[in-house]
Amino acid sequence: MMSKLKMGQQLEAGQATWLIRLLWADLGISGIFMVLSLIVGEPEELNLWVGLLGVSGLLFTVLYLATAILWLVWGYRTYANLLEVGCRRISSSLAASIYWWFVPFANLLMPFRITKEI
Repeated sequence: MMSKLKMGQQLEAGQATWLIRLLWADLGISGIFMVLSLIVGEPEELNLWVGLLGVSGLLFTVLYLATAILWLVWGYRTYANLLEVGCRRISSSLAASIYWWFVPFANLLMPFRITKEI
C-alpha cells in the first residue's frame, strides 16, 4: 500500500507544480491583457491592438480552463489519498470533491470544507 501511496504522492506533486506554473501564466496573461486594454494607440494602430487583445484573451481562456481542470484533478486525487492513508471519516464522497464546485451558492462553502480536510 505504501508504494502505491508514494506513487500517488509523486503524481500529485507533479500536478501541483504544473498547477502553480499555470496559475503564474494566468497571472502574466492577465497583466498583459490589462496593459493592452489600457493602451490606446493611433487609429491606424487600433486594429493591431484589438488583434493583440483578442489573442491575449483567447490565450487567457485556454490557460484558465487548463488550470481549472488541473485543479479539479489534483483536488480529487488528493482527497482520494485520505482513504489511502487510513482516514475513514471524510465528510463527502470523492465525487463530491468535484461536483460541489459546480453547485451554485454551495460552491462558496463546500469546496473549502473539503479542502480543509486535506
